[in-house]
Amino acid sequence: SLTSVQVLDKNGMGTQQKIINGILEAADNGADVISMSLGGRSNQRSERAYQKAMDYAAKKVPSLWLLPATLIEMPRIMLP
Repeated sequence: SLTSVQVLDKNGMGTQQKIINGILEAADNGADVISMSLGGRSNQRSERAYQKAMDYAAKKVPSLWLLPATLIEMPRIMLP
């Protein structure tokens, strides 16, 4: 099944916390694939927070495919 988790507003803007919450929500709901296309400024603190959310998702659903297509430095693909 296909599920959508909205993390950006109608203008395409969102906070880091909303994006992370979306990753966690998708994992908690048993997503098989999380696909994101994000851009914006980044720093080490932000990257660590995103990585922590992605690690949580990967542990929650071991068969999960995380496909972030971003402009920030983070792993492009995490496969089971």
